Amino acid sequence: MRARLFLALTILGVSGCQWAVLVSTTDMAVGYNFRLVIQQVQATSGGVEVVSAVTSTARQDFYANVGDAINAASEQSTIFAAAGTHAVIERRASGTVWESVSASPLDEGARFVVLKAGGKYKLVGDIAKVPGTYRIRLDYFTRNNDPKATALHDYSPTFQVR
Repeated sequence: MRARLFLALTILGVSGCQWAVLVSTTDMAVGYNFRLVIQQVQATSGGVEVVSAVTSTARQDFYANVGDAINAASEQSTIFAAAGTHAVIERRASGTVWESVSASPLDEGARFVVLKAGGKYKLVGDIAKVPGTYRIRLDYFTRNNDPKATALHDYSPTFQVR
């Protein structure tokens, strides 16, 4: 019920805009260690900004290259889906095939940060105004910046840009 109300309010809010942005009616996608919930998708002068809440449901810490390099903190409350990071905005190409879309880079670059067990983060990303179905994929690791580590993945619900 909440999701349908949110969807209706989103449609009313953007009905006068050229680009309609619709969030999926599911509250979350299946995740192993992180719950990603789309909070805001809005058209900007240069594209579309996507904001998601990321909550760790795990009992252990993980690591990902999603931090802002200008911030020296090992844990950052705002993380990024930007060029070169482990948070990737994907567009459905067909059926179950997803392709990464170009995201803006961070001015100072990205860095590995810890995603703490039970932690809550705000994830921000920008994409071009291209109609389609999108989702966010968060790649993360059990070890910090280890090139031999295998990535784990969690996904957001889908959202539409029209």
